[in-house]
Amino acid sequence: MNLTRKDLIQSDATMNQMRNMVYHLERFMKINGISRTRENLRRMGRNIARTYTKYWTPIDHVNKVNVNDVITTIYKKILNSSVSVELDEINKIVMVKDNDCSLCKYQFKDIEVPGVFHGMATTEAAVWLQKLWNRNLSDVAEFNRTMARGKWKVPRGSKLEVTPDDSHGQMLLYNPVMGLGPEMMDIKGLPATYTLILEIVVQSLMELYHQHEVTQGTNRSDLRSGEMVSLLLEQDDFGNVPTHAILEESLEAVMKRVLGRIQKGYKNDRVISISGRDLEYEIFDFKGANLRDNTDVVVAKESSIPDSKVARQLRIKENYGAGLYGDPADPKTRERVLRMLDEVPDDIRDIFQEAHLDRQNAKLENRAMISQPGIQLMLNPYDDHGVHLEEHRMQKKQPEYQKLKFQDPESFAALEITFATHERLHQAYLAKEAEAEDARMAKVIQMKKGGAA
Repeated sequence: MNLTRKDLIQSDATMNQMRNMVYHLERFMKINGISRTRENLRRMGRNIARTYTKYWTPIDHVNKVNVNDVITTIYKKILNSSVSVELDEINKIVMVKDNDCSLCKYQFKDIEVPGVFHGMATTEAAVWLQKLWNRNLSDVAEFNRTMARGKWKVPRGSKLEVTPDDSHGQMLLYNPVMGLGPEMMDIKGLPATYTLILEIVVQSLMELYHQHEVTQGTNRSDLRSGEMVSLLLEQDDFGNVPTHAILEESLEAVMKRVLGRIQKGYKNDRVISISGRDLEYEIFDFKGANLRDNTDVVVAKESSIPDSKVARQLRIKENYGAGLYGDPADPKTRERVLRMLDEVPDDIRDIFQEAHLDRQNAKLENRAMISQPGIQLMLNPYDDHGVHLEEHRMQKKQPEYQKLKFQDPESFAALEITFATHERLHQAYLAKEAEAEDARMAKVIQMKKGGAA
């Protein structure tokens, strides 16, 4: 929307995007090391006010008598806010209390701009729009109930033998009075303003919650470009960022308190199960002291914003075809992409069943070696030794494993020897398999040469 300064004073100029941008502007200024943010914003506001007077002024002359009314009118006209104004003549201060605060929709931890509770900022406006919608829709329904079936003009004194009803092809018998008979009245329809106000309410709700046609999956017929649809989806997502940022910060705060209560209250060991990939469960003993004051919870920013599954899957498939996730022919890459596409875990297990069994067996070996340093585990000739080596190396890279290096160097050295001994057995099997494959290929090449000769 391209608005001139003169357009901004019109009633159809929306403040929503401007209001949301205030927060992003302050965050941008902080990131770039610009100090005195509040003073800079106030200076920008004063500069805007100086040019604003070229297009609209509430009154020609301002004095002590009308200053309250002037300020109230300015807030109502420009920001659509109802304010209370108090004049302190002794200290020469004008105090304005803005309960609506159109430019203070959200409250963030890292931004100094004052905010209001989201329920007041958004839901309150939505309730008013919903009431307006209900009232107008009720009027339409009432009109249809009382008028849509039609009205008859019947001359007084006519003797109708049948009362009009909804029968198809009904015949009405009557005695004409002075040549006049019953006739259907030509009833005018509802004013066009009813349709207009309903359209305005729908558009206002979409603007308020940033849920336009593309987000709802009901694209307009004039949108045929995939890039344009993506841009419109991104625009709706951008408008929803402040709302979801509040949700994410709330989840962080709530879960931090939950973990704090668990740390204080779980004095005895409890059995906990954690669901992993493919709905596999890991069961272990746990008590609050195991948290060791690690109760902070971080929710990835913008991760709660809804995403279009169709658009996401198309993007994943394009990246997979371009090789951005790895070699498309590599089973590991294929499995990773299937998980990204939200395929059913049972289907993935069926496709990669053998590899999954090898990974589970390798994890069992990891637990055995960690719990019993120095143990020598027998290898199975039918194991996928490459998968086993990968799981063993991933285990050694885990932070919990590496912490032992500093906490108990002797135990860590014993574990390293245990893993290294076991890995050498897998490497020996892989070397034999490679030699056998080389011998087989050499034999095939030799046979081809002999056949050519």
